[in-house]
Amino acid sequence: MSFHNLREKPWDIFCDRGSVEAFEVDEWAYTDDENKRRLFVHLLNICLNKKLRAWSVSYRRESDCYCVWATRSLKRRIYTYRSKKHKTTREIFGPYESKTTEGRIAYYRHSAFEGRFLCFGEQWYLEINPTYVFTSNGYNEGKYAAERLAGIKRLEKNDAVLGQVIMWGRFLTRPATFFQAVYPFLRFGKLVTFDCEQHISDKTWLLRHDSDAENLEEDNKITAGLFSQ
Repeated sequence: MSFHNLREKPWDIFCDRGSVEAFEVDEWAYTDDENKRRLFVHLLNICLNKKLRAWSVSYRRESDCYCVWATRSLKRRIYTYRSKKHKTTREIFGPYESKTTEGRIAYYRHSAFEGRFLCFGEQWYLEINPTYVFTSNGYNEGKYAAERLAGIKRLEKNDAVLGQVIMWGRFLTRPATFFQAVYPFLRFGKLVTFDCEQHISDKTWLLRHDSDAENLEEDNKITAGLFSQ
């Protein structure tokens, strides 16, 4: 199965033209048949990976996310884009030195996102959940990758996460260049936004979170004391 016309070159070398069957996209995109819907999402994921590879980003099975590649020289990679109002830059790959050994690279950090296709009404969307991948050499997952990911997630506030969502939105809608044409089988519109009368204050939420963490720590001490006697 493919979005390519398998009757045309070069696919006709491998596929007997008489055996090729064509379907309208809507027949698979909006079907009630779960198997057909699953296959359609599978094709979308293949297309997303293909689209992103042109910009040195691809699906990383170990982390179950789409991850920025390391540069060949392992030097920093900077992406310039327009945020909500202004032009800005963000490091999307870079080395980080050890805090204990001067000159030694402790790890490399890659910008990444978890992507999931969802259908609401008769419109397909890509859910973007920003994250990071930490490697020891630009390729293999680092020894303390999970701890580093948990640490940066604790530090980042709402604005930081929103900034990354906007960045990936810009990334996915990059225009064609002289050297790279627009990928024909998958295109994205603008990020979906909406107004909400209520909101959650980062400051208030974090104070509650810190308080809960302190109470949990105190409970753990009490429990440990009971069982140690």
